[in-house]
Amino acid sequence: MATKMDLLASWYRDVWEHRDPGAIDKYFHANAQASGIVPDLMIDTGEFRELVTVILTMVSNISVDFLHVVEQDDWLCALLRISGEPDGSADRLSVHSQVMIRVEDGYIAEAYNSFDFLSFFEHLGQLPPNALPLLMSGTHLS
Repeated sequence: MATKMDLLASWYRDVWEHRDPGAIDKYFHANAQASGIVPDLMIDTGEFRELVTVILTMVSNISVDFLHVVEQDDWLCALLRISGEPDGSADRLSVHSQVMIRVEDGYIAEAYNSFDFLSFFEHLGQLPPNALPLLMSGTHLS
């Protein structure tokens, strides 16, 4: 039987690194929902597949490194570094993410995500460099 860590590592490998949004159903429980990707919104597997498809059009050569993992009962939490190449750029981006999943019957039943979208969009050139310090100083981006 695969461990929760095996399940999560396979999820990131198949869906993100191997660029296969169709693999989402292989890992998620039929009634699973994910939270945290879009603030204040739970998304189901179909909506998550659409989100993955969009992100995969922006970034290639994705790799996921597990920096720290904590497991308790049915839960697994991981701090990740996600790297990739913004399409149209030779530069490599690197952002941090955290995920907390509950596993039921070998599938992800619940997922809570935190992803550094601010750094992600900075790397893509959609926000200016160092946007966070600018915003914290009161600068309005337009």
